[in-house]
Amino acid sequence: MQIIARLPDGSVENLLWLRNTRTEWDRLFYFRQPVTLPKGTLISVHSSVPALILQTESKRSKKDR
Repeated sequence: MQIIARLPDGSVENLLWLRNTRTEWDRLFYFRQPVTLPKGTLISVHSSVPALILQTESKRSKKDR
């Protein structure tokens, strides 16, 4: 899974890159330092199993309610 930020000036910043992830890994990831991104930045998530990742996030959201 890869998460990237596309900044308004056209540059790209890699935020997270995990290789060989498994859908049964139900983990939260935190940045050591806050990430400041300018207004207009687009965040993209690329994964080989996007539906399962979204499903996992949906389950987490329901647990937190």
